[in-house]
Amino acid sequence: MNYKKVRYIVIFLLVLFLPPTHGNAEKSIKVGVFSLKPINYMDKSGEAKGLYPDLIREIAAKEQWEMQFVSCNWAECLQFLQEGTIDLMTTIAYTPERAKVMDYNSEPVMDIWGQIFIRPKGNINSILDLADKPVAIMKRDINGKNFITTAEKFGVYCEIVEFPSHDAVFKAIQSGEVVAGVAPQHFGMRHVKEYGLVASSIQFSPFSLYFASKKGLLGSNLAKFDHYLSLWKKDKNSFYYNRLSYWLGGKEFEREIIPVWLVATIATISALAALLYVLNLTLNVKVKKRTVELESEIVSRKKTEEELKEARDNLEHRVEERTAELVMINDQLIQEEQKAQNYLDVASVMLVALNIAGEITLLNQKGCEILGITEKEVLARNWFDHFIPEEDRAEMKKVFAQILAGNEMMLALYENVILTDAGDSRIVSFNNSLLHNNSGEVIGILSSGVDVTKQRQDEEEKRSMQAFLYQQEKMASVGQLAAGVAHEINNPMGFITSNLRTMGNYVDRIFDYLSAQSDLLNSSQVENIDLGKLKKKLKIDYISEDIVELLSESLDGANRVKEIVQNLKGFSRIDEEKVKQSDINECIESTIKVAWNELKYKATLSKDYGEIPLVSCNAQQMNQVFINLLVNAAHSIEDNGEIIIKTWQNSTDHINVSISDTGQGISPEKLPRIFEPFYTTKEMGKGTGLGLSISYDIIKKHNGQITVDSVVGKGTTFTITLPIFKDQDCI
Repeated sequence: MNYKKVRYIVIFLLVLFLPPTHGNAEKSIKVGVFSLKPINYMDKSGEAKGLYPDLIREIAAKEQWEMQFVSCNWAECLQFLQEGTIDLMTTIAYTPERAKVMDYNSEPVMDIWGQIFIRPKGNINSILDLADKPVAIMKRDINGKNFITTAEKFGVYCEIVEFPSHDAVFKAIQSGEVVAGVAPQHFGMRHVKEYGLVASSIQFSPFSLYFASKKGLLGSNLAKFDHYLSLWKKDKNSFYYNRLSYWLGGKEFEREIIPVWLVATIATISALAALLYVLNLTLNVKVKKRTVELESEIVSRKKTEEELKEARDNLEHRVEERTAELVMINDQLIQEEQKAQNYLDVASVMLVALNIAGEITLLNQKGCEILGITEKEVLARNWFDHFIPEEDRAEMKKVFAQILAGNEMMLALYENVILTDAGDSRIVSFNNSLLHNNSGEVIGILSSGVDVTKQRQDEEEKRSMQAFLYQQEKMASVGQLAAGVAHEINNPMGFITSNLRTMGNYVDRIFDYLSAQSDLLNSSQVENIDLGKLKKKLKIDYISEDIVELLSESLDGANRVKEIVQNLKGFSRIDEEKVKQSDINECIESTIKVAWNELKYKATLSKDYGEIPLVSCNAQQMNQVFINLLVNAAHSIEDNGEIIIKTWQNSTDHINVSISDTGQGISPEKLPRIFEPFYTTKEMGKGTGLGLSISYDIIKKHNGQITVDSVVGKGTTFTITLPIFKDQDCI
């Protein structure tokens, strides 16, 4: 007798006649399954396959749960979970947004990452090659979201095309509808040959996969998944690693102990028997129940129709109200936009916004006036190519790059020349600030500019006028000193002229002596000429000694005249505003020589020069200050007094010059005004009132100070403090 056949018959009879067992309704769980081979999918017969279904079945068997697998695509599964159509979601990544409406188990099932798949010879080597190209993703797939985020970080923006499943994504790549597609690495590598695709080198954003249920639905049952996963992961020979190796390692299914046909036959017979048994028990109850339901259904249907009509009327009313609200909101937005534009146009400064490419994205009315162009014409134009002079363009682009990089010095006030639409030049002073998007990334700059062209022209005119006044004051000083300088020149010129007359007489005598010598040499009557007497008569020996002294005195006088003329020329020439290292003591000495005739009849001059370092300054301007102070000191002395000049170094970075006199002094009420332009304490016609004002300006331009101390009847002291600059301009 065949015992194997007997065993099968016994099993069949037990299944047929034993009453059906009902699963625990509280543990009946519907599981959503979408196509993500080999992790989970539905085969052609409608059976759930893959790693997740195997794990779920094993846990359900141990916990005596009744499991039902529901086929859906990814987006449908998410929707079914929220609607309650399914209880459990597989192969789902954690996100903070999903965690607000879903519960997750704690132990991840596995880790996956996204990858880009393309057609062979697709010429996609990096994420930059996907810019502006169509790329397929599965709808609501986290891999697609991660790809978009990663691409934007590289400044890459693609044309995203959504599909309901990863199979649909691969079909779109295969057909050429898109150039590339996003899929989990495990799915893609399993199916690239099937669709004739290849994997690119672009991989991104690894993440873990979990189980998830609707918020508060499964509760502690989710913890069961964590319990078994943690237990299995500790044993490399566990069911978990067996299934992981099978589905992801490409192994064949284990051989079934019972033949497939027998299992299917027994299952079918068992199901039919159970169905007949249940139908037999419940048919009568259902018929009675259905009769009652049909009787009440007519009444219920009429009531439902009335409720539907009322709901439709209410809905139409709410639609009308909402439409009115949206119209009102749209009108308000238009008004706010117009108000914001009015604020920009009312601003008295130029407002211009540039994107990171330097293209104009905003220009207010004041900016349009300055550039001589309308906003419509200027938008999207490149600021540097159209409104920056060509010679400044490269430099301004560097400044723009530094501003985008956050250079704080460039974010502050920056002044440069711009061109109007007509090609005219304007000088604009800009304040700059960075523009950011919602992610905090820099997307451009906003600049407020003030047209300072007129202001800079006025400043240039002021500088020209100031230089003119400096020169006029200098010429006035030269005019005051002219008589004294002429006297200084006349003295040496007087004895030079006298010496030249004397030398003329000497030359006549020498010529007479030389003529006598010539006659003696040519005459036969030698005894009639006595050269010795003639030499004594003409005083040739005295002339020979005296002529050397006359020449020496004349040369000395000529040098004195030359020195006076050079000092006067250097003082009176037009100021070239050159700054160089200068010896202040030498500047004072040069000034004294020019003004000496103005000083020597009024005062005794005392000089106390200290050892001071060279100072970076404009020597001609400093000479003008010194001559103003020296001449004023001389004018303040009525009969005979003293002028004291002193220089010293009071610190490591400053030197001092003081010019004191024993003159009349300045009264306290006049002292605060002595540096005012055109204010003078002298008699009418003896001063311009600009000397001290110009001196004050010159010292200030040298970053120095000039102070005054005066006592009426005792005298006045002016003290100048100058910084010691090394290897740099001070003005």
